Amino acid sequence: MREKFDNNNPTDLPLGAGYYGEWVGNTTATWMWNARNPLDVGVSVRELRDSGFSNQYQSVVTAPRLLDHYDGTATRAGGFAQQSWTAWSGRLHLAASARWDYHSIDRITAISQQASAAFLLTPAAQIQLAWGQYVQYPEISLLTSPLGGRGLLPVRSNHATVALERRLGERTRIRAEFYNRADRDLPFQPRRQTLRPAAEPALSRLAPRLRPRRGILPPALQRQPFHRLDFVCLRPHRNARWRRAGGLQQPVPFGLRPAPHRQSLRRLPLEAHRQSERALELWQRFPDPRLFAADRLALYSRA
Repeated sequence: MREKFDNNNPTDLPLGAGYYGEWVGNTTATWMWNARNPLDVGVSVRELRDSGFSNQYQSVVTAPRLLDHYDGTATRAGGFAQQSWTAWSGRLHLAASARWDYHSIDRITAISQQASAAFLLTPAAQIQLAWGQYVQYPEISLLTSPLGGRGLLPVRSNHATVALERRLGERTRIRAEFYNRADRDLPFQPRRQTLRPAAEPALSRLAPRLRPRRGILPPALQRQPFHRLDFVCLRPHRNARWRRAGGLQQPVPFGLRPAPHRQSLRRLPLEAHRQSERALELWQRFPDPRLFAADRLALYSRA
């Protein structure tokens, strides 16, 4: 995969440009211990290349201000193994897996585990339990930027989900889900905005976590009239707060809160998207004054 971009202002001066390339190779294998207990293993390798820059022009167009630049290559490797079991005449399904990941720039190895269970209460109703750890490495644009660093830690997230589902027909089901998610080591850049920095460099790991205490998805009705179409009607309710240095907390904007990780729940109603835009705009317009860095504000803004 290859991708290039460039951006110029109305006077045709460069504001930014970049290049991204990637080679991907992966393979999977399945071993059937018996008809109901498969073992799946897989390995993937990605060769990444990313470079770019961004400029800013003040009053003198011949002396642009270089905001950021990055250039680097990396090898992203990973592997997984998953064992599944089926018992009680198909009423109980269990799965457990482990994944290994490695990034050549920060040279950090991460191990994550997942486990899930599904039990059929009736032929049309089932309860599902799932828990997992997930890892996401920073992009090359953060690892090689002078504002970032090669020592940035990968983002780690723990998920726990409990769901109750009942099928009302061949293509209709109703589902209620409760989930909890805790993230840590999120990269942030306080010096880019007028927020008080919690650590140096400007891009560093977020010691305070974004930890949604809980989330409740009320019963969602799903109907699938065609095999390739999927409609979901739901109203998500989530509770999330940023934890910053010094114990300061503030609500997370609706548009920045983590969405349910299940693919079938990612299609939210259009009304929810409009609400998230309004909430995000309101939060950015009236942020907490305790988060501002006074040394970067104008005199009239420091009161």
